[in-house]
Amino acid sequence: MKQPGKVFSRRGVLAVGLALLASIATVVAQRTVPRTTAKAAAAQRTAATREFSDRPDVVPCWTQADPPRALPRLRRIPILIATAEASYHAAYDHCTSKYLTQAGVTHTFLRLEDAGIQGNGHMMMLEKNSVQIAARLQKWIAEHVK
Repeated sequence: MKQPGKVFSRRGVLAVGLALLASIATVVAQRTVPRTTAKAAAAQRTAATREFSDRPDVVPCWTQADPPRALPRLRRIPILIATAEASYHAAYDHCTSKYLTQAGVTHTFLRLEDAGIQGNGHMMMLEKNSVQIAARLQKWIAEHVK
């Protein structure tokens, strides 16, 4: 039976109290972060270098500062980066490829237009020539996946 004038249950008050403590702890943690962390992050960003683009239709890439971070868990996984000519990824997927190369990850970067498959966008599986694209991807899988 509800007591007159009682608005919150004990569980509700406890939940609100715990949520308040968690938010206070978050604010305190954010304020106690040393200021040097932000400076170190800025220094690390400025240590990265910007390369010129290989082609006029792509953006320049940012490379990691030396020594670059390695991605050892990806080294044994077959990776294919397939980019279509009219995809919005076409302008910057080469940067992903360069990043993986710098991180020591073996991969294949395939521009479909360089493979003779032209006029495709990002949603390759919906294109009229999706069977041709699938055949090219299947060929790569057969060559690289054990």
